[in-house]
Amino acid sequence: MHKKEILSTELDPMLQIELTSKQIFLLETYLQLASKIGVEQVTLKKIAKKANVALGTVHYHFSGKNLDLVDTAMRYVDQESIKFINYHLDKKAASSNFAGMDDYIKTLFDWAKQIPHHSQFYLFFYYHSSVHRHYAELNKKYILLMKKRIKELLKLKSIKNTDNLTEEIHSQVYGTLILCSIDILPNRIEYYQSLAIRSVNHLISFYQNNSI
Repeated sequence: MHKKEILSTELDPMLQIELTSKQIFLLETYLQLASKIGVEQVTLKKIAKKANVALGTVHYHFSGKNLDLVDTAMRYVDQESIKFINYHLDKKAASSNFAGMDDYIKTLFDWAKQIPHHSQFYLFFYYHSSVHRHYAELNKKYILLMKKRIKELLKLKSIKNTDNLTEEIHSQVYGTLILCSIDILPNRIEYYQSLAIRSVNHLISFYQNNSI
């Protein structure tokens, strides 16, 4: 099996959302505002002011009659993150020194570094998915895609039972990303990326040595 064939994941067409350039502009404004002042502090009025558009324009696109702002933003971020991860992992997989799980983790932290307003928003609702049924349902299939990718990467290693290990790796990586998102240290990306890689490699080694 070619490496590229096990790395790219596709979002279910039923979950995909088509947006106009104006809607994307307003969503990006919302996500940038949420990153600066907090998700719960953003209002449609603040979005309109930041975007330099009439309040009625924001209401027209995201009043709940057409598209709900938060739900649409979550689906938009999901789609864009999949594009980012697929593209960069495919590039890594094409190289002669592809590092499997390490490169997957590095790609996630590159996403957090290069598009922080997307990753912070996603991680905020990823955490809330553990206690809020609605957000859990929205994230469910996306999270399954992430776990599928991990399981496929584990096929590159001789591990018999990958189900439990996949769950542990997923929790470890996203837990570390959440910690990274709330840290204020200037070198936080490098620190938590290294921590995630060490922790995941330790888990893999444990499973290999114990044939779990």
